[in-house]
Amino acid sequence: MEKGSAGNAVIATSMSVGSYSLPPLISAFHRKHPDGLITVQISNPQAALDATRIGGCDFAVILLAPTQDLGGLMAIPLWEDDLLLVCAPSSQWTRGGPQDVDLQAVPFISTPKNLARRELEDMQLRKYGLETRHVVMELGHPEAAKHAVREDIGLSFMLACSVRDDIRRGDLVALEWPGMSMKIPTYLVHREDKRFSAYQSGLVQFLLESSGR
Repeated sequence: MEKGSAGNAVIATSMSVGSYSLPPLISAFHRKHPDGLITVQISNPQAALDATRIGGCDFAVILLAPTQDLGGLMAIPLWEDDLLLVCAPSSQWTRGGPQDVDLQAVPFISTPKNLARRELEDMQLRKYGLETRHVVMELGHPEAAKHAVREDIGLSFMLACSVRDDIRRGDLVALEWPGMSMKIPTYLVHREDKRFSAYQSGLVQFLLESSGR
């Protein structure tokens, strides 16, 4: 049995990270440490930060908006995920090809404005001069957003981790824009005074190594 193979860890995370990025990683860690227990609490970045700060979890793996308060917390970069513009196959909004899509006029599905994910998305788009969009629907979970896109309600900027399989199956189409590359970073966040158990330290180190850190 590997050192630190028994123990438990509670991770707070957000919808996209907890639904798509984390499961393969914690599954791989569990295969090496089958006697441990990992609990993943999925909510939103702010709730995950609050849980981290009060000790409701051991650490968080989340997206971070620039406006979020990190007092008393340490944030370690993990990985970056591409932000992709996706549409339904044969979408009515892209009939002339991507080059003819007016991003200020087409309808968009996005996340609610009070979430870090939306703030990060808007910040990235402003870098490319897209100050305003016609957002017709705000949905808090990526699966709900993907359903709306498949129904051709509009286009959506989504994290690659959440749509990779859909694109591969042909359920969604990624639109490529020359010169536009948008990446959203994910962080591991813990209290500055947090003392990890051997099992928790092993999990943190595994996540860092898996992300190339």
